[in-house]
Amino acid sequence: MAREKELFRDNLERLDKQFPGQELLNVAAVSRYCGLSEERTKQMFEFKKVGGRWYISKAKLASALS
Repeated sequence: MAREKELFRDNLERLDKQFPGQELLNVAAVSRYCGLSEERTKQMFEFKKVGGRWYISKAKLASALS
């Protein structure tokens, strides 16, 4: 089983504070949070298409930011 990245829990906690009650985050929300353009955000993170829109889970984003 893979080990959790060192900063994963801290990043997940920050995301939980910024986006309470949301498990999936859209490209626009992530780009604002990271201070990136939406195009760059789509290139940097692994979004999945759900119901016609692109989303990433908070856990996956926390891992990617770690």
